[in-house]
Order: sequence, then structure tokens, then C-alpha cells
Amino acid sequence: MTKYTMEEQRRREREAAERRLYESRRNMWDAEKRLKSAEKALAHEDEREEQAKRVRLQEREDKAARRAGGRVKYGADADKQYE
Repeated sequence: MTKYTMEEQRRREREAAERRLYESRRNMWDAEKRLKSAEKALAHEDEREEQAKRVRLQEREDKAARRAGGRVKYGADADKQYE
């Protein structure tokens, strides 16, 4: 009888440990999913901000071009502007 009781106790302890392990892993997976979701949202927000920045820059360039009476050239083409 004692042997049976000890085996039953070990079985219960093992099952409890397996449940704790499963819960721990589930919590870890859930946290990982939330982290990936947050990273994805931040990446989308960064992309939206970059797009808005490009649009604002383009609008400024267009406004400057209208004031100057034509398209203002920047960068490598700037030296060719006065040829």
C-alpha cells in the first residue's frame, strides 16, 4: 500500500509540474506574440512617419519651385542648373 501511495504522489507531483511548465510556456508564447505585434505596429508607424516626412519635403520643394518660377534642382544636378 505504501508503494502505491508513493507512486500516486509522484504521479500527482509530475502532473502538477507539467501543468506549471505548460502555463509558463503559454505565458511566454503569449508575451512573444504581444511583442511581435507591438514591433509590427511600431514598424508601420515608422513607415507612416517616413512617408509623411517625404510628403512634407516634396511640398516644401514644390512651394520653393513655385516661388522661384520653376523647379529647383538639388544634389548632383545643381551644378548643371546654370549651364
